[in-house]
Amino acid sequence: MNRRKKDKPMVFTESGPTEWTDEAIRAFNDGMRILARMIAADIIKKRAAANNQKLDTSSKELNSHDTAEKLSVPAVKPKSMPCNPCRQKPHKYELPAFLIGVLEQAGYAKWLQGRAMAHVRRDKKRGNTMATVAEYKTAIHAAVCRSAGKDAYTGEALDWSSLGTWNNSLSEKGRREYKAKFAQLPTVDHVGDGTGPADFKICAWRTNDAKSDMKADEFIALCRKVAKANG
Repeated sequence: MNRRKKDKPMVFTESGPTEWTDEAIRAFNDGMRILARMIAADIIKKRAAANNQKLDTSSKELNSHDTAEKLSVPAVKPKSMPCNPCRQKPHKYELPAFLIGVLEQAGYAKWLQGRAMAHVRRDKKRGNTMATVAEYKTAIHAAVCRSAGKDAYTGEALDWSSLGTWNNSLSEKGRREYKAKFAQLPTVDHVGDGTGPADFKICAWRTNDAKSDMKADEFIALCRKVAKANG
């Protein structure tokens, strides 16, 4: 099967139309390829310049926005984080320093809650309708801190380790002998008669028993009489 030869391009001269030589065709094609590359490179360059201009404009807008924010909003320093992010928040009624190693925070909080509730119940029966557990807890905790671990009346060291160790069964068996072991057990004592604002002192169980329902000044006066009579 005969293939038809592709017609070569013609060039017109003074002597008439003449076919291009193979060398001329190759030179023409090479020139067209070079021209196409130049056009493509120019297009790419223009697009890149346009994109750069858009980026530059956006950057200026952001910078101007940041500047406006800096001018209108004062800088706020970030709060410093604690060294230990897992550190617990401090308790409202923190364990006094002299009780560290003697009692646990939970044990102290339980004792404080129990004493406050017991005194509120007693004082309300006496007519103090304004008594609240929160107020009494605050007052009792303050009294504990003031005591520095000692009896407010005698100055003797209290046995804080005995808190929460009372055993009813052993008490029934041992009676007075068993109770005597808890003579220095810390107790909460009313300074007044319990009908006014919460006001307490911390003293030993033995001291509290001796004071009974007397006011603080009455008890001190009685102690002086006893000391004078037996001096």
